Amino acid sequence: MPSLDTKTRTLPKGDSNEVQALAEAVLEAARVAGLGVTVSIDDGAETRHIYVNDTVAEILGYTTQELLGSATALTFAPEESERMRDLAARSRQGDVTPNLVETVVMRKDGERIPAEIAFSVVALAGEPAVVTFLRDIRERKQWQAQLVQSDRMGTLGMLAAGVAHEINNPLAYATLNVETLIRQLQRLAPDDPTGPVGPAISAARDGLARVATIVRDLQSLSTPKSVERWPVDVREVVESALNLTMHAIRGRARVVRDFRDVTSIKTDPTRLGQILLNLVFNAAQSFDSADESKNVISLSIASLRPDAVVITVADNGRGIAKEHLARIFEPFFTTKSKGTGLGLAICQTLANSLGSRLTVESEVGRGTKFALQLPAPAAQAERSSR
Repeated sequence: MPSLDTKTRTLPKGDSNEVQALAEAVLEAARVAGLGVTVSIDDGAETRHIYVNDTVAEILGYTTQELLGSATALTFAPEESERMRDLAARSRQGDVTPNLVETVVMRKDGERIPAEIAFSVVALAGEPAVVTFLRDIRERKQWQAQLVQSDRMGTLGMLAAGVAHEINNPLAYATLNVETLIRQLQRLAPDDPTGPVGPAISAARDGLARVATIVRDLQSLSTPKSVERWPVDVREVVESALNLTMHAIRGRARVVRDFRDVTSIKTDPTRLGQILLNLVFNAAQSFDSADESKNVISLSIASLRPDAVVITVADNGRGIAKEHLARIFEPFFTTKSKGTGLGLAICQTLANSLGSRLTVESEVGRGTKFALQLPAPAAQAERSSR
């Protein structure tokens, strides 16, 4: 087999069958490694792709037939276009070592895809050809984001526990003194116990109650991950959460149930119920006006696979802007004027403590869907046997 000149990156000379075998081996290795590959030439009038593998077509949402002979295989996000053009031009001049760099490419349907890309130049039939390697890194980015979030939540949980402890004592003193003040005023002036200071005392009492609620929420963020689990009928937990939230739903929206027959699962019904309470309350608050004929809160229970049960809470309310979705589970992030931004962060913490996964999908003007994926007995048994 003739050797490859790595300095000039010229395809080896020799028997055409050997060269073809080498090329096929390289392309197959690229496919197995998840790399998309294109080969393009510039004939002076335009750049044309003379080879595109199936991986590129899959990543970008085209067919290989649409890409061959065209220059549309790679379209970069607007903020990346200039940098990628410069990198490709420098590659043609041999100024860049072909290392993978991160960028954002656009699919045919307009979706942005985080990707790694590298350009290299080879001599093909005596003419320069640009070989482009492309790797979809969406899954890696999701795992990285989850790891960062998990680490952040762990740190925040420890901080929250300490802060809540430090706040509780002065909060108790302040609350006790306000209540004592109210009782003293009632003794001094039973007909008009608070007089002109009534609004100020009432506001102080409400403010302290709100601080107490925030402290409880902070303590929930530091919930330990070890939990007691026992067999639970998921439908009963969902119905219980609905019963507790009906005062917020009644007259505002109608509830649609789709409860499939699923096996009971081992979990903590209290924590599961708290997650569902938060999600249903959020759904009830997603509507700009009360209208049972239009507003719908949908709850479903289904078996995703033999090893998972999924509970979804969906609404057709105002939805969540795309730029906010990535931060929706961050503590203290909220789009509500009176929200603390802790509700969904607590839901995520509780879901993690149950070995579950909580995800969200949303579109402005069409609504939001939260899906809680719980491990079913088969997955729980496999986990405990390891």
